[in-house]
Amino acid sequence: MSYKAVRVLAMIAVFTGIGLIFVPFSDPQPVLRTQTDKFIAPESNVPNFSLSDLSDQTVSLKSLQGKTVLINFWATWCAPCVAEMPAMENLYNKLKQDNFEIVAISVDSKSARSNLEKFVKDKNISFTILHDPSGEVGQKFGVEGIPESFFVDTRGRFIAFPDPVLGAATVRLVSDRPWDSEDFIASVRNVIEASE
Repeated sequence: MSYKAVRVLAMIAVFTGIGLIFVPFSDPQPVLRTQTDKFIAPESNVPNFSLSDLSDQTVSLKSLQGKTVLINFWATWCAPCVAEMPAMENLYNKLKQDNFEIVAISVDSKSARSNLEKFVKDKNISFTILHDPSGEVGQKFGVEGIPESFFVDTRGRFIAFPDPVLGAATVRLVSDRPWDSEDFIASVRNVIEASE
């Protein structure tokens, strides 16, 4: 590709905001968005929240302090979200004994609660699933689309995760990830060790 063509494509990308394929909350159609729309400083405090799990038990971020936590915002109608769930389950099963927890916060509507429960049962998801039909918790995190994930240390602070997909550390992981790949498992193990 010529230098001029690369420049034109770069200008189009800048003006249109082309980045990663990303699914917005309001519309289950893919849109394009960059990785760094909103900045969150590493080691800044994660906003506390309380939500109900699928057994109607209240789970708060404070109740998870002392563990390294992967928080994932998702929905059953989001294809990339659904695609990454088996890999997240594999990651969880490999590392749950290492003081690691996954909390997947569904933004499915209230009326879709039965779909959410069926999905979790059918896919044998064993990590914590919370339901946030209003999207209030996602707003606290500055989430504009899904899937979007964050790592939290044992003291309730954001972690700059060494993302093998990006080849760089980031607090906000936009789009789906191969969570059970060897590179990701090694990165998560490193984060758990550093967080203790």
